[in-house]
Amino acid sequence: MLVGLGKTMLEFVLNSKQNLSPRKAMLETFILCLADCDFDFEEELCPILRCYLAPLVKLLVNCGEYKMQCFVLEAILHLEADNTSLNRVFQLWPDVKQAFLSCTFQDFNKGSSNMWVDINCGSRTVSVQYLNPQSQKTRSSVIIIDHHKVANAALEKRFAVVNRYLIEIENEMQVMDAHQTQLKTFEQQLSRLREYITKMISSQSLSSKNVSHSLSQMHELHRKLCDELDKLESSRKNDLDTDMNSARDKSVDVMRQFWAHERKQAFLKMNSAIQAMLLC
Repeated sequence: MLVGLGKTMLEFVLNSKQNLSPRKAMLETFILCLADCDFDFEEELCPILRCYLAPLVKLLVNCGEYKMQCFVLEAILHLEADNTSLNRVFQLWPDVKQAFLSCTFQDFNKGSSNMWVDINCGSRTVSVQYLNPQSQKTRSSVIIIDHHKVANAALEKRFAVVNRYLIEIENEMQVMDAHQTQLKTFEQQLSRLREYITKMISSQSLSSKNVSHSLSQMHELHRKLCDELDKLESSRKNDLDTDMNSARDKSVDVMRQFWAHERKQAFLKMNSAIQAMLLC
């Protein structure tokens, strides 16, 4: 009975002659029905309905309505929570191979993944919701971007954009969060050094005692800066050894290039500041 009902509901959803609103309501009802099913029964039911995956993927790419896309993606993941559906996307639309649909949806049917990424590439916004706020498995270490416009170049490198939807790449946000915290600390130290050197240069009179004290302070700041750089480098290596080994090769290259550039710029700034002080 439920198999026949599921087929009827999906055929209604895929009927382009119907208005979008009732189709969207029907798809939401279908998802709720699957959510209420016993997991063992759902494992038997979903393979029977997988003949609807290809038209659902086509609907995902072409429907152009944000909420409908969310429902369609959730239905696809219920019916087949693995990368086979992604291969169907590649077969039907070779130009959307950047899509990466497995980010936080491992074992989706079992309920072990409790985060849902709502996406709307039209307005360049990302909304992250918890499927089960009461769960003890909440991934608090992942950065939450709540209705935030993705305009930052560093963030752009960590997302795969495909037509109207945008999916977070696995593991990268957690790595970026750790590095951004340390980079902020380093930038604060560098700012203090820059301000201090500027103050020294602008000073009209410096006694020998003041010069000695100033150099001592600068050496201390320099030591702290080197410590921060060592921590940044050590953390980068550790994160790449743990988290990034499971990420896509392209993403790893992006991260390496990004942090290599940051370290190079930091050293150049620090050396320039020290040279300016010594010349003074």
